[in-house]
Amino acid sequence: MISQTTTVQVPTQHNPVIVAGAERNNVPHYIQQQNVLAIVRHLGLLLMEAQKHRGTSMATLEGDAKFESRVLHEQAVIQRLLEVTAQINLQCAEIIPAEKWQRVERDWQDLVQNWSDDTVITNFELHSHFIECILKLVWKLVEAADYFTFPQSRNSNARVKESDAALLYSDQNHHILVRISLKLIAEMLENIAKLRGLATHASVRGYCDNDARLRFSQLLQSLNLNKERLRVVSRSLQHEALRAVPALPSIMLHEHRLDQLQQLVSQKIMIAGKISIKGLEVFDFATEIIETYSQIIREAITAFQRRIEHGLL
Repeated sequence: MISQTTTVQVPTQHNPVIVAGAERNNVPHYIQQQNVLAIVRHLGLLLMEAQKHRGTSMATLEGDAKFESRVLHEQAVIQRLLEVTAQINLQCAEIIPAEKWQRVERDWQDLVQNWSDDTVITNFELHSHFIECILKLVWKLVEAADYFTFPQSRNSNARVKESDAALLYSDQNHHILVRISLKLIAEMLENIAKLRGLATHASVRGYCDNDARLRFSQLLQSLNLNKERLRVVSRSLQHEALRAVPALPSIMLHEHRLDQLQQLVSQKIMIAGKISIKGLEVFDFATEIIETYSQIIREAITAFQRRIEHGLL
C-alpha cells in the first residue's frame, strides 16, 4: 500500500510569467494568455486525478481492497496539484481570485476527509459536483483571457520555422480548436470518467440495479452525442489545424475503443444476471481511453502556447 506521505512528482510543463503586485493591473495581453494556459494545464491534471479518485473510492466503498492503495495515491497527487496550482496562481497575479481558489481547496478537503463515511452514490455525486465546478472554472478562465478575440497589434505576418508551419491556421480554426480541446473534449472525458466509475462499481458489486441502468443509459446517450458533436465540429478544421493537434484526427479515425467500452457496459454490465468482468479490468481499460483522448487537450495547449510565442495570438 502506498503511504499518504508518498512523494509525487507533478509535471510543470509550462512556467508562468511572474507578475509583481504593482504590475498586476498592467499585464500585457500575451502574458495573461500564457499564464492562463499554465493554470489550465494544471487544472486539467487536477480534473483527471479527481476523476480517478471518484472511481477508485467508489470501488473501495463497495469493498474491493485492491483499490485502496490507488485511493491514497490519488489523494497525494491531488494535494500536490492543489499546492502547485496555488503557487502558480499567486505568481500569475491571482488569475483565479483568492476566495474562489480557497473554496476549491476547502471543497476538496471536505470531500476527501469524509468520503469513507458516504454511500457510494453520495460519493459519486459529491465528486461529480467538485469536477463540474473545476470544468466551469477552466472555461471561465479561457473566456476571460479572450482567446476568441485577436488584438490588432498581433503579428499576423509572423515568420515561423518550417517545423512550426502547422501553427499558421486561420483565426476561425483557432476558435474551433479552443472549443474542441478545452470544452467539448473536457466534457466528453467527464462522461467517460463517470461511466468508468459507475461501471467499475457495478463490476465490484457483481450486479447492476435499476438506478445504475438508468445512469448508464443516460451516459451512453450523452457519449453518443459527444462523439457526433465532435465529428461535426472537426469537419470544418483546416489541414494545418489538424497537423497542430495530431491526436485529434488520429482519434477520429480510431474511436472504436470508446465504442468497445460502451458495448462492454451495455452487453456485460447492464445485464440482469451476475456480472463476471472484474472491476480493475474495467477501470484500467476506461483509463487508457481517457488518456488517449486527453492527448488532444495537451497538444492543443502546446499549440496555443507556441502561437503566443510567435505572436499569432
